[in-house]
Amino acid sequence: MRNIFFIIITGVYLMNSLYATPKYQVIGYLPSWVNWEMADIDTAKLTTLKYSFLEIKEGRVVFGKNSAKYTFLENIQKVQELRQKNPNLQLMVSIGGWGVDGFSQAAAAKQSREIFAKSAADFLEKYNFDGVDIDWEFPLSGAGGVIESNPADRENFVLLIEEIRNQLNILEQKHGKYYTISVAVGVGAGSLKGVDFKSMELNVDYFGVMSYNLTGTFSEKTGSHVALFKDNNNWSIDDGLNYILASNINPNMLILGIAFYGRPLGEVQGNTKTGLYQEFKGNAGKNSAAYKYIKENYLKNSNFKVFFDKKTKATYAYNAKDRIFVSYHDPKSIKELLKYMRTKHLGGVLIWELTQDDDNKTLLNTIDKYIN
Repeated sequence: MRNIFFIIITGVYLMNSLYATPKYQVIGYLPSWVNWEMADIDTAKLTTLKYSFLEIKEGRVVFGKNSAKYTFLENIQKVQELRQKNPNLQLMVSIGGWGVDGFSQAAAAKQSREIFAKSAADFLEKYNFDGVDIDWEFPLSGAGGVIESNPADRENFVLLIEEIRNQLNILEQKHGKYYTISVAVGVGAGSLKGVDFKSMELNVDYFGVMSYNLTGTFSEKTGSHVALFKDNNNWSIDDGLNYILASNINPNMLILGIAFYGRPLGEVQGNTKTGLYQEFKGNAGKNSAAYKYIKENYLKNSNFKVFFDKKTKATYAYNAKDRIFVSYHDPKSIKELLKYMRTKHLGGVLIWELTQDDDNKTLLNTIDKYIN
């Protein structure tokens, strides 16, 4: 009798394990303007796919950029077909991205918030998405004047999210399913000041922390754009996460960003072996470089030497001959990031963006192997 009881309990446990919700989220962005095929996307290693980006016109969401091969709508249809490869895959659509204007204007008044939120809900319903990601870059700062900003952006952002939740609640009553809201936030102190995390907590399911772009052509000296910890008094991912956590929100609501691209910097000054923390000029011909590009065009060149910084837990490569410095994630730095995610009790990781991995899916496979 005891053996039968043990078998039953063991069977229930195994069945529950098979269908259990993953401990950590693995969220991948998929841009509309990149040429990709369904076979390129490994949905089995993802919990959520975010199709990016819808844009804003006259206060309503509209289609974003086409790729050279497919229209925005054709890519939507392909995204929906990806669900057949993983029936548990959550499909979301992201609104915004760098340089997309319209958030400040839409958030500024009750009527404009309702118009925006209703158009977002209508889109989810029409195209069968499970939620919406708001990627406003950035409230208050206007990204240095790239988009319109308003001194009331921080407060209005809270109200905009509340109205989106209201509209998605209406959808939930209509269709009997819950719709997710996520908010993408920068990791820098300047961008974080525009987000009232605690006031959004009730209406947002999670915040995706864009834990990259710490350095670039806008910087005075070379350094890692994905430095986990501080060195040389530079701002780090850890600084940004601690800033957010000081608002006393649940750390599980924070999803840690992982860049599948690097930042090349050119004409590095100074006679050093590593090129680190040196003045530079230009971008070596590219503002950003996909991981697969870095592997093929940099790392196969014997002039590039790869370094792992024990202080920042970040990988970079330097070509002293051509004076090119590039910071990026590789499996070693990603394992450090995943260790940090678990230590901080965060909710998972998000990837910008899936098509930038190499053909062997090295970075995605690293996440899948070491996330738990």
